[in-house]
Amino acid sequence: MIKHILLAAITLCFSSALAQTNLQTAEVEAFRLKSPEKLVTGVVHSVDSAVIKSHGSSDMSRALNTIPGVKMETRGEGGSRRIQVRGSSLRSPYSIRNSMLLIDGFVFTEADGNSPVEWLDPEFISKISVVSGPAAASYGGAYGGAIIAESSNPSITGNSSSCQYRISTTGRTESHSSQHPNYRLGGNFGLQSRLAYSTQFNSNELSYTLSIITSENPGYRDWEWNVKDQIYFNAKSIDNNDGKHNLIAGLYMGAWALPGALKEEQVATNPLESPGLTYNAHVNRERYILGYGYEKTTESNLELKASVLGRYTTKINPFGTSSGYFGYKEEDGMGVSLLASALKTKRLNKAWYLQAELSLMHLRDNNNLAEWDSGPSPLTVVVPQRYDLAFDADQTFVSSSIILTNNSNLRIEGQIGVNHRNRLTDGIVFQEDTSFITHAIEYNVPMKHTTLL
Repeated sequence: MIKHILLAAITLCFSSALAQTNLQTAEVEAFRLKSPEKLVTGVVHSVDSAVIKSHGSSDMSRALNTIPGVKMETRGEGGSRRIQVRGSSLRSPYSIRNSMLLIDGFVFTEADGNSPVEWLDPEFISKISVVSGPAAASYGGAYGGAIIAESSNPSITGNSSSCQYRISTTGRTESHSSQHPNYRLGGNFGLQSRLAYSTQFNSNELSYTLSIITSENPGYRDWEWNVKDQIYFNAKSIDNNDGKHNLIAGLYMGAWALPGALKEEQVATNPLESPGLTYNAHVNRERYILGYGYEKTTESNLELKASVLGRYTTKINPFGTSSGYFGYKEEDGMGVSLLASALKTKRLNKAWYLQAELSLMHLRDNNNLAEWDSGPSPLTVVVPQRYDLAFDADQTFVSSSIILTNNSNLRIEGQIGVNHRNRLTDGIVFQEDTSFITHAIEYNVPMKHTTLL
């Protein structure tokens, strides 16, 4: 199905008038509570579409790395990624933890703290803000920072479309010895390509944006490729009671190689070497999302917001960089995130406002993870299994605030919040005894943690 959609996008790109529309920057509340950035008890930095899309960029790292205190690393454009906010990186490059990710008002972060930043793409992201410091904690324990993104919104009435096709080189002057089977250019001379197509519609009652992206990058080293097919849909409408409805849906199908690290002497003699090639070390990841949001401001100046996001994911991960460190993992899981808030504003006089706010965030995920000594054998050989585990995790964050402000140079805020995490790891672990006999051992580890803010 994805191939037919991409083919249709290519046809539209080259058979129509190649309409290019300069969209206005979407307005984003960079902080969870309405407040001028200079009054936030922390640091808020934002970048708009001019920076995100500069020079036809195909990766978010360029834009995020312009923000002080933020460092995003990728293995080639689209490869494995890591984000550090003020030195918050606490894990290997294969996951982004302890940072909250919100897109279009929906919580993409999972209950175990993992944020799937591979969703972010310059084609449909119009603005992104990073909140760090004490203020980030108001997003539910995001001591590694909160990343707030907004997708593009149509700014003109009627239909508009844009298309961009890009071919570039990684700098490699010889063909790759091995490639991912889905790589379409075959790795000839390090050519990488990207097709990005968007179509938009806007009227007084309804607007929507559909973005389709496909990219492939052979990388510079022998085993540094990545490929991606992605769809993101966002529709907004207004009902007869001035309620605002928001529907999003998305599909991400990506794969990236894990080349492994090189020592200094290896870089000097053969910088193209990739230890991960020997073990077929790579990640195949699929993600699916569907979300609905609602906003309304009542006659009594009460602002109500709510969003719910459902997600499903699968992953295949052969890994290893040495004979003593290799294996094969399979993962699948589904989850839901709920975010709701109410804000009441009372004007005391011409300058001063009194605000009362209540927020609720609930995340729940169920994941299954299994690992073997190696990948499935084409023969009838039974591959020894290391473990077969199920993770049930949930997180609930409740916060309430009273704010007195003149919205210019003074803000007095009292806030109380409670963040509760619960996780149960249950399954079987396979271990060998001194006689090299494998035993299946039951594994059951509950964990609960409550933090008061």
